[in-house]
Amino acid sequence: MNARFELPAELTIYAAADTASALVAWLAGLEASTASVELAADQVLEVDGAGLQLLAALHKSCASRSQPLQITHATETLQKACATLGLQDLLKPTPTGASA
Repeated sequence: MNARFELPAELTIYAAADTASALVAWLAGLEASTASVELAADQVLEVDGAGLQLLAALHKSCASRSQPLQITHATETLQKACATLGLQDLLKPTPTGASA
């Protein structure tokens, strides 16, 4: 079984605490049998270092739970921010011809 969480439009220091709280509650509700964790990032319009730090921490947390994290449908904004800080490996490639 896979689990999916929709990331908000704003992944910045102003929204990081609320997003982190929502993610922690969501992760706590997942069953141990959940094979992977998917974050849908097609709504992300703003991102900063705090938002990227949140994603990196979540990636580490999921790995420790043996539930791989996949960030899918990343917007161009999120792709560029991840590339700037060398975090592009967090993003699942968008299939050719699909919109991000």
